[in-house]
Amino acid sequence: MNITNFNAFKKRGGLWFVGSSILAKFSGLLITVLLAKNLDVETFGQMTQYIAFSAILIPLLSLSAQDTYLYFASKNDCSLGKKASLLKSFSIQILLGTVLAFFIAVTISYFYTDFSNKLFVFILYSALFALSNLCIAYFRVVGVNRMYSILFTLQNLTLLIIVCLFLLFKFDVIYAWPLSSLFFISYIFMRVFSPRLKNKFQDSKAVLPNKSYLKYGLSITIGVFSSIATFHLDTIMVGSLLNDTSAGFYKVMSMLPLVLLFIPSAYLGSDFKYLVSISSDMKKIKEYYIHYVKLFLPLSVLLAVFIYFITDYVVLYLLNDKPDYIAETKLYFSIAIVFTFLFRTPIGNIFNALGMASFNVKVSILILITNVVLNYVLINSIGVPGAALASLLSFIVGSIISFTYLYFLIRKI
Repeated sequence: MNITNFNAFKKRGGLWFVGSSILAKFSGLLITVLLAKNLDVETFGQMTQYIAFSAILIPLLSLSAQDTYLYFASKNDCSLGKKASLLKSFSIQILLGTVLAFFIAVTISYFYTDFSNKLFVFILYSALFALSNLCIAYFRVVGVNRMYSILFTLQNLTLLIIVCLFLLFKFDVIYAWPLSSLFFISYIFMRVFSPRLKNKFQDSKAVLPNKSYLKYGLSITIGVFSSIATFHLDTIMVGSLLNDTSAGFYKVMSMLPLVLLFIPSAYLGSDFKYLVSISSDMKKIKEYYIHYVKLFLPLSVLLAVFIYFITDYVVLYLLNDKPDYIAETKLYFSIAIVFTFLFRTPIGNIFNALGMASFNVKVSILILITNVVLNYVLINSIGVPGAALASLLSFIVGSIISFTYLYFLIRKI
């Protein structure tokens, strides 16, 4: 990125956007640490499953309302009135999705006696969080990345502060999630949205988004769900197939690898515009990928070694115990970091830059299916390490497919 592009990136509020993303990752990591230190392992395991459940539910419940709104409301011919109208329509979409989610949950609870009523709390949180994301997306739509970044940071800090208060005063921490989103949405509507936007929002018709919006949202949701579910279903399956305590230990062991995946994503995200600009020249794409591998091969190996040696201390510090299966589990996570850094993440970004997002979605779906099947088989066979091995093997499958397709694509051209 040359100095001219960097200045333009900074002018558009790019640094604020990247900074807020880093703070969001740090905030999520800190919440996990606080929960692990202040709750017993079993309760912590339950909480991690609820949080994983909500992460998977949000795009399903909202039908990726935020991403769809960003795409259509960002168009040059979309007036302020239209932006407000779409904001209202997608809010209604989230409301209807929430009603459907509650109906399904009530039906399941009627037939499944072990259904936890606490899941209803996280269905509510998922709806409120989706709505708050939709609200702050408005500021990206109007090109005010700085305000969006400030609000995105405030959204994460609000949850962190309320979780801290609940833990400090010994309240049931599960209610911190919906309360934080409710508080944040109220703040946006009362303090942040301009009177003009609020008037147009109130005056617009209360209708669902039209068919083209819903079709786009559905296509986005399939890809987003596949990607997110791959990183969260393992925790849920460990808890379901084994027990909550095992889920707690697994969450702590997988915590660092998941956070570190942000590194290649951030690097490639900053270079995405450049990748698009060279997408018609496969020779330059090949050179870019080779340069990327040279840079990230030693880094990924270094981080893999770091994860392998630090995991014991992290688990012992946070949970005051160290299970027998930690050696195998951390080994699988360490190897998974290398494969993800060098293959799946960079090649996936390259495919997006080449306009092959649909291929990425297909690979993500295949990885998810492989991950679910392997999790079921391996967790039942070898316990907690089976979940880590399932993640590793599914990432290897995705890496082989992505790399092979890219290789033949370059060779063909």
